[in-house]
Amino acid sequence: MSRRVVVTGLGMVTPLGVGVPANWEAVCAGRSGIGPITRFASDGFPCRIAGEVRGFRPEDWVDRRERDRMDLFILYAIAAAAEAVRDARLEVSEEIADRVGVVLGVGIGGLPGIEQNHSALTAGGARKVSPYFIPAVIGNLAPGQIAIRLGARGVNMTTTTACASGAHAIGEAFEMIRSGRQDVVVTGGAEAAITPTAVAGFGVMRALARWDGPPEAASRPFDARRSGFVLGEGAASSSARAPRCSCLRRKRSRDNGARRCVRRCSATAPVPTPITSRSPHRTGAGRSGRSAPPSPRPGSSRTPCST
Repeated sequence: MSRRVVVTGLGMVTPLGVGVPANWEAVCAGRSGIGPITRFASDGFPCRIAGEVRGFRPEDWVDRRERDRMDLFILYAIAAAAEAVRDARLEVSEEIADRVGVVLGVGIGGLPGIEQNHSALTAGGARKVSPYFIPAVIGNLAPGQIAIRLGARGVNMTTTTACASGAHAIGEAFEMIRSGRQDVVVTGGAEAAITPTAVAGFGVMRALARWDGPPEAASRPFDARRSGFVLGEGAASSSARAPRCSCLRRKRSRDNGARRCVRRCSATAPVPTPITSRSPHRTGAGRSGRSAPPSPRPGSSRTPCST
């Protein structure tokens, strides 16, 4: 079995805003979400800027009693997934619950909670560690909490492959639907690791941008002046399904038209070859999974692109 896969819903929580409309408006206006770090005193750190999510209200998405039982990345994931599910008009009934899965990419999990509980342990002993510590920080609780709220009993898993975690999650979801293992998968990625340990760790390995100009101009992955990446946080989710899945109400014709427009643009958009052959981390990772480019023929002026 090989089925076509369609995306019917989107959700976003990013430094540009909470929700797809807010993000789209910010992108069209050319705004950046990068600014000075406010989560902790960053004086003395090699990098003092990051892409922090601002204006996020956890109580808009979870009960106040649950707020302290989840690390920030889980709250971001729940919010993004809720918007994607609402956008898709996804209704999970008892009959199809086993065919609805959640696959989410999480790079490092609840680092803020790990730091907080370690501080409590060293200051007051074991009894000061939260009983919710473990379920609040492990990566697979992000898709787990989404599935609990959605009523999805299908595949539930987390991919952890550094910066590619979310992309790999989407790829896994695509294959699950295409092969017939699932009919619907809520997928995407979530991260919230702007902490002293993370900024210090990435900084001392010289991975973060060392930029003296405006923070908004620090992220420049394909620029000759690039000095590293900028740490960010947030979540993005999409609802993907097989066509004609019975768990979705019929979408309005204008929604279908928008989806067709996106599909046509994606199929015809020209992507310059130098971009596809360059790794934003300045490593050979961009060639992972495929053979090395062939050597130029004798007498040819063509040279392989470097990463």
